[in-house]
Amino acid sequence: MRYTADSASCEVLESHTSDVQGVIALPSADGQLPILVSWSRDNTIRVWHAADDGTGAMRYTEDSASCEVLKGHTSGVEGVIALPSADGQLPVLVSWSWDNTIRVWHAADDGSGAVWYTADRVSCEVLEGHIYNVRGVIALPSADGQLPVLVSWSIDKTVRVWHAADDGTGAMRYTADRDSCEVLEGHTDDVEGVIALPSADSQLPVLVSWSWDRTIRVWHPVDDGTGAMRYTADSASCEVLEGHTNNVRGVIALSSADGQLPVLVSWSRDNTIRVWHAADDGSGAVWYTVDRASCEVLEGHIYNVWGVIALPSADGQLPVLVSWSIDNTIRVWHAADDGTGAMRYTADSASCEVLKGHTNNVQGVIALPSADGQLPVLVSWSKDNTIRVWHAADDGTGAMRYTADSASCEVLKGHTNNVQGVIALPSADGQLPVLHHARILAATGTSAASCAMGLTAIDRQHV
Repeated sequence: MRYTADSASCEVLESHTSDVQGVIALPSADGQLPILVSWSRDNTIRVWHAADDGTGAMRYTEDSASCEVLKGHTSGVEGVIALPSADGQLPVLVSWSWDNTIRVWHAADDGSGAVWYTADRVSCEVLEGHIYNVRGVIALPSADGQLPVLVSWSIDKTVRVWHAADDGTGAMRYTADRDSCEVLEGHTDDVEGVIALPSADSQLPVLVSWSWDRTIRVWHPVDDGTGAMRYTADSASCEVLEGHTNNVRGVIALSSADGQLPVLVSWSRDNTIRVWHAADDGSGAVWYTVDRASCEVLEGHIYNVWGVIALPSADGQLPVLVSWSIDNTIRVWHAADDGTGAMRYTADSASCEVLKGHTNNVQGVIALPSADGQLPVLVSWSKDNTIRVWHAADDGTGAMRYTADSASCEVLKGHTNNVQGVIALPSADGQLPVLHHARILAATGTSAASCAMGLTAIDRQHV
């Protein structure tokens, strides 16, 4: 089976009038093709329903019966997420935009029994409050099946927390009033991202935000005196993690086996990675600190670090970290005993492998699932137009390591421009999965597919 660009095998959805920023697929309850949701710099969201093309085949089309156009944003739409749906109905969609707003789209019966999204006041809430571009939104887990708490962040230096409340008719809605929206202030430059740490007690989770102000903030929810849990910026509830000397680009949380605060890993344009361990502050409270015992600084990259992933750990120990950079390299960091019984990451040659081979910025890395519990295969892509597949091999001492030799590293060539991303499709036979990768030439809202050399691969070109 192969993919082709012929009209019978490739549908081209062309109705966006500016760059398409992203696509998500909504789960399908009946096993049919899922509903697709796309968003664009043309200020719209489109919802594509698959329909019978008259031959019994299900296809996506642009006719008004199969494609909804959600209008309302007055500037480019930057992202969309779908909230979990408990009843199998179409999920609530949440979009955010350069127009400084968030929109919440509820699906409703159109009167004929069909369920659609609409932009009317009853079905679409407009959340206003941010004064500059909204950069992202996440939904916090909801224990009771109600609408989850939303967390948004912006280049206005703030994080906002939106709680759904009864609108007086029994319907749950989000609003910007003081009781339903918390504004978390403290960052002094653009907020780049937010993650939520798992909560052992099903209360509001701890939030972690990072910013161009070079800091990370950890927001702990506290009782506001009425029994409601809220976030605040006071020193007792918000930790400021300082140490990076340039913009913080990202943060991930490593798995925590004991329900305690997890280890955080941050990376920055200062060329370093920092590993933050939570510790008891002496009063029984657990916090992150920047002291030497609790924060490791991983140095080695000579230019901006663009990303970090953690490989699964089978034994509950600290996982292997993989970082990549515009210095054209990938680094693999193994935790080792520091001599006191504590596991720490270091940059020495025994604990850190430097994977060289790319001749331009490394854009990203993914890890392929490993069936035998060994180190997974790594796949990297770059502005040098290539993809590299790194296999771990015994280094002669019994330890598994990655190397750039021809026996352990495959170079996949064929693209004639920057590789922007790679995804791996599941393999039914347990073999290496099919890799699909993308090359963006010029975004015009249309796409065509063709086959590249190497592993079966799809080269998506926007032309």
